[in-house]
Amino acid sequence: MWQEEVLLKVKTSSKYYIDVDCMDPDSRQHMQITFIHASTNFGERLTLWQTLGHIKPNSSWPWICMGDFNEILYVWEKVGKKEADNSRIAAFRNMINDLSLMDMDSHGCAYTWANNRDGKDLVKKRLDRALCTLEWRITFSEAEVQALPAIGSDHSPLILRLYPGKTKTKRSFKMEVFWTEHEEYYELMQQTWKSNSTSPCTFSEKLKETSKVLAQ
Repeated sequence: MWQEEVLLKVKTSSKYYIDVDCMDPDSRQHMQITFIHASTNFGERLTLWQTLGHIKPNSSWPWICMGDFNEILYVWEKVGKKEADNSRIAAFRNMINDLSLMDMDSHGCAYTWANNRDGKDLVKKRLDRALCTLEWRITFSEAEVQALPAIGSDHSPLILRLYPGKTKTKRSFKMEVFWTEHEEYYELMQQTWKSNSTSPCTFSEKLKETSKVLAQ
């Protein structure tokens, strides 16, 4: 998830959250990220909602909370078995409103948790999400969240991309005609072609090695 240049400093933590200061290497912009792993117990979740009120930055620093909140925000975010508990949904919404957070849309899996049962016993919910302040959304206006398929877990992992349009692509090799006019071109090609550094020394391997040398 992190690049080597990203600077992280853990401020506070518990078994239900990790709160960190983070600096984006591209913009040198600081932000506060709170990673959530809420309890399955409703009372403990209410305590966590109160704790988030104390964690919220007093300054204009951008703030985002993301992870497993173990709660849905809308009734249609759950399918299967009994209907959603409206009182729990209301408590979750009140916390979001009190902290002036907004729910970020996510791509990928619509339901981020499933009990992996069959037929009428199957239950699916959107328990994992990202909530951010207006300051964070303005600062990182291009950011997007993706919920990946759950593998080895009953929860979908969330991927946060700050600059999705700046994904680096592998550059293809293109031969430039003017290279042949360089005084060292033919000598360099002969040395590379005769080299035994590539194994096996097939024609395709020779071409690949030659393109590497020319691209330098």
